[in-house]
Amino acid sequence: MLFSLCQWSLVVGEATKPTRPRFPLAHYSLIQAAFSRSLRGFYCIKNFANFRAKKMGTTEQTDESVKTFYDDVCTTLNMDQIATEEAWHSYTSTKTNFTLEGDQRHWLCCALFVACRRLKEAGLDQIEGNGVSFMQLLKHCNISLMQFLEKAKKWAEMANVGAEFKDRLNRMERRFAVSMVIFKKYRLIFNDMFHKPEPSPTESQKGRPRKPKNTPCTPGQLFDFTWTLFISSKSEIPDILDDLVNSYHLLLVCCNFVYGNAVLADRRDLINPQFMGLPHNFLKEEYELPEEPPCILAELCRSHDGILHEADGIRSYWFNKLIDKQFELEVLRGNSPTEAGARCGLLEPTSFEANFKAVNKSYEDFVLSKSDFDERAFLSSEEEFTLEVGSPSKLFEVNDYVQNLRIPGMNSLAKMTPLTGHYLNKMESNQRVSPISTAIESVSKLQMMLRGRDSKPSAALIKIFEGCPSNPQAAIEARIASMGEQFIFAYTQQTREIPGSHIEFAKKRLQLGTTLFYMLLEVTTLDEQQKKGNDKISAVLENELCQKALFACCLEVVLFSYNSQRKFPWILEALELESYYFYKVIEVMVINTFDKMSRGTIKNLQFIEEQILESLVWKRSSPLWNEINKFIGVPLPTYEDVRLPDDDGIQTLLNPNTAHLGSPMRNLITTRPGQSLLTTSSGAKVSINITTVQGGDGQRYIPISVQSGGSVIIQGQSARDSLKPKVTGPLAMFLRKFYYLASTRLKALCKMLNLGEEDLKKIWTNLEYSITHHAHSLLRDRHLDQLIMCAIYVICKVTSQNREFRTIMHHYRDLPQSASHVYRKVLLRLREDGTEERGDLIVFYNHVYVVHMRPFSVKLSDSANTSSLLLSPLPTQKAAPMSPKVQINGYSKVYISALDKTSLIDSPVKAAGTLQYLFSRSPNDTLKQINKLVSSPVPVLGKRTISLDDAEANGTNLDVPPPKKPLAVVRKIQHILDDRLSRSQE
Repeated sequence: MLFSLCQWSLVVGEATKPTRPRFPLAHYSLIQAAFSRSLRGFYCIKNFANFRAKKMGTTEQTDESVKTFYDDVCTTLNMDQIATEEAWHSYTSTKTNFTLEGDQRHWLCCALFVACRRLKEAGLDQIEGNGVSFMQLLKHCNISLMQFLEKAKKWAEMANVGAEFKDRLNRMERRFAVSMVIFKKYRLIFNDMFHKPEPSPTESQKGRPRKPKNTPCTPGQLFDFTWTLFISSKSEIPDILDDLVNSYHLLLVCCNFVYGNAVLADRRDLINPQFMGLPHNFLKEEYELPEEPPCILAELCRSHDGILHEADGIRSYWFNKLIDKQFELEVLRGNSPTEAGARCGLLEPTSFEANFKAVNKSYEDFVLSKSDFDERAFLSSEEEFTLEVGSPSKLFEVNDYVQNLRIPGMNSLAKMTPLTGHYLNKMESNQRVSPISTAIESVSKLQMMLRGRDSKPSAALIKIFEGCPSNPQAAIEARIASMGEQFIFAYTQQTREIPGSHIEFAKKRLQLGTTLFYMLLEVTTLDEQQKKGNDKISAVLENELCQKALFACCLEVVLFSYNSQRKFPWILEALELESYYFYKVIEVMVINTFDKMSRGTIKNLQFIEEQILESLVWKRSSPLWNEINKFIGVPLPTYEDVRLPDDDGIQTLLNPNTAHLGSPMRNLITTRPGQSLLTTSSGAKVSINITTVQGGDGQRYIPISVQSGGSVIIQGQSARDSLKPKVTGPLAMFLRKFYYLASTRLKALCKMLNLGEEDLKKIWTNLEYSITHHAHSLLRDRHLDQLIMCAIYVICKVTSQNREFRTIMHHYRDLPQSASHVYRKVLLRLREDGTEERGDLIVFYNHVYVVHMRPFSVKLSDSANTSSLLLSPLPTQKAAPMSPKVQINGYSKVYISALDKTSLIDSPVKAAGTLQYLFSRSPNDTLKQINKLVSSPVPVLGKRTISLDDAEANGTNLDVPPPKKPLAVVRKIQHILDDRLSRSQE
């Protein structure tokens, strides 16, 4: 075991070999000298050096040559002495403790970048770092951006640079992913509006040759100018640097702005004649130029998945003010805001070149002050871009769907589907989605759901408030206002991970969250009123924790919809809310908005639920421990104790005329668990309820007893009781979800490891025992996945199977929820001074897990006698964990939902004025009426549609038959029974 631990620790520090060949350092020195003499000589020697590097391959880099190269780089970049010494010391100390494989220049680049970002220029607080260009550092160290991001993460672990540097890397990754996604979209938008740019080989390079002044710009120059204007404008609004939704709408605003300038300049040679947003008669000679620039935001939003309301807000509140300021400071040249044709004239031959230089300089200052990635690299040729950034060549294809490319930071824009939410994949199987389309869909559906509502209680909700013994409206509004202030304060604060945002963005997010809260409060209150009457409404409306959790959940939905960088659990910290209370309202949110929210939002809520169940709820301060402490001295309920009796799905029916359990009828006749049919001596069919028990082999059996005279007695129980678990209450509901999550992840990991069914049962039994008997010792401040991997290893150990810990962790990294801190930073113990001692997963297994689990685990070994030990049943795989009603399209009020469990016992109640069709139970006329409703023409947006109630009020004959009472359950099941019996006889 100690050998495995040492071996695994070394693997963590290993680095992959670079794919790009290196050239000798002597050639690099020649290149530097040649560059100072002649640019042409530089390219000649550089090509010769690259040729020699490819021919000779990678040569061994000595310590002396590395130091020489390092000194040359620091001299070329004018690095200060403090950063130079700190970076070299970090490099040498890390190299002593770890094996730095591959090109040493790449590791030196990481060390220099960390040293530069830790320092600040004296008296220049607005500058992050020491002013050294990040892109120049990458260029001189011969490393691409994507290679750097990969190496920098490993360097952060080995050099122990701290959380602040890791946060900077994460932000850089996200900004790169956002920029790349938007640039791909920008190419499509530009080609739709203007002629396709065809730059010459040197046109998009920074050192382009001098051209005659006052010449009209070409489509290629306009392409570069529009993109540079966009990234320069984005740099002036820190709130949206890595905000995908707002950045995309700012791009649309910039394109609209440039298009308006092109029209007023009468540059028909630039504009695409096939563009759908062309002014009327624009291509004809008699066309007269307008006095004001035309606005095509509506057309751009329609054609390229934008939201007009969002784009118009960005233009009005931010972009126009920014452009006006540039004109006032004479940074941009053209018509001033007070003249006719305001904010125009940028593309005139006399001003275009100056405007282009001004925008370039503005963005250049920003890049140097932040020492960040230069987004102008996207304007380079494909070959240059691959060298600077290292992106796949597919980036340059006109294709909006990039979610399958392995690109740093892309996971923050498009999450993987959690293991418990694979039913969502089936709903998206025929859809081609991209990060932008996913984000835009989330915002569109959120706004559509809240259309016509305000951020205050509606008239219907106020009426409910007035019906309570004590009107809770004032208390609820004061509570929401107080939490809103907390949210705005936290949203606008700058933290180590997130830069502060403008208060206007915070207010907009709060308004949407508050509107969503009052909508859900109204829906849930009406639902409780129908189920339990007015007596229980007051308890719901006076529950402060419930309202606080629901409000937090609404804000989380809004933040995710706008692709905010404030990821969960940020909202819990902002509102000072425990995750245990948040988890309780997730299902309320999903059930009431499932058909109205995007699949991405549902997926995010499921990720959050898993995140809470796996670790957040097991923190030392969690209120869950108050529920667990009620079981002091006794084990926690097992899955068998909290499972619903019908979790096993469809059970086989034992026919009383069958002599033994192996009858063929067992495979032919099925019914719901807990219910059967018997035939009396008179031939009448009688519906009964039966009780099943857990057998030693994990199967369910019907208990019977034989009386004198040969009569058989089957134990029965109430149908209502058959739908209840053995243990009820909040803890039982939590454990039911927790066990299902644990079993889902365990099955997935065991499948990757090629473990058999018998091994899976033993591992689950061992895992369940660790949860029920050692929750305080093994789960407090830890992670569910840590116990799963330990349970797999210990069972493989006692059953003599060859599964090393590093093999288990290797497959674990392929799961969608995996994270390196799960197996690298495991809590070992809490010291006396209150600090935590942490180590890797193998240390935890050796010093903590085995101490508690050894006595039980050895009972599951191959040599132990397991005849007296019953293996715990695994939770069954649910087809769809959530199955609320789903709207069949966007305009018909027709919904499909699963049949309720109690519908076979009690006839479902149909609301007044609605049509309801139950398969195999309702008359065909009802289905015809529903089909007629669905087949009606699609209503025009903005027009009022006539509902069924309106039609009845106007005297319209809908020919709706009176509702018929559904057929009895006995007749339905008997039909199924007779049909299957006749088939078996055939």
